[in-house]
Amino acid sequence: MSFLLSCQEVAELLSDYAENRLSPSLRLRVRLHLATCPGCETLRSTLGATLQLCRTVLTGPVPDMPPEARAALACALANLDRPRPARPLAVDAPPPCLSGGLDMPFRVLVMAREGLAQGHRPEGAPFLPEEALALLPPSVEWRWNSHRTSRCVRLCEDHGVSLTLLQALPGYQQPVHTHLGTESILVLDGHLEDGDDLFTCGRWVHHERGTTHAPAALGGGCWCLVREEGPVRTHGLFSRRRNPLAA
Repeated sequence: MSFLLSCQEVAELLSDYAENRLSPSLRLRVRLHLATCPGCETLRSTLGATLQLCRTVLTGPVPDMPPEARAALACALANLDRPRPARPLAVDAPPPCLSGGLDMPFRVLVMAREGLAQGHRPEGAPFLPEEALALLPPSVEWRWNSHRTSRCVRLCEDHGVSLTLLQALPGYQQPVHTHLGTESILVLDGHLEDGDDLFTCGRWVHHERGTTHAPAALGGGCWCLVREEGPVRTHGLFSRRRNPLAA
């Protein structure tokens, strides 16, 4: 796991960085990258100027705007209402140790990944591509469990392997826990911080038996598909809880 963030990761975090919605550790990592990357610093300053221009346009006419700029702005605003074509998304491959999995949770994960890769990501919740929804019961039958900073629903279970859809709200932090089996997470929307790594839409996170961690949602939260094989053991105050998704 690298402490340093890539340019792509920083670009995806700039809005939350500008609005002070990142954790202190991640905000520090973004600042370190901006201090050493002129391109990303230019992008940050440009983003701020663009937001200020948009606020000005929305609150009144912009003085001394050249005709070419007015025409470009009008074209951009008109394009906002046009339907967007499907764009393939760069997604992670399943880990080799799971490539032969035949259980239903694994099949749903793979279909969700393929849908994202083909650009079939829905614009709204629950952000599951149609390929994955086709394998699941109708959403009206889903039984959600709500908690202070999260809600989740068990989508299916097969031979002791479960698949859960998790909506992590702003401020969500799992307690420290150790997996007595394996866990795979496919991020559908938002940002998930796990250790020193940052996971965004299309990232596949896999933890082997014995892994101890405490992932957290950043910014506006995130949506994830979570495949769990075997129980977990939480530590500290929450040590009696079997499943950290319920915390």
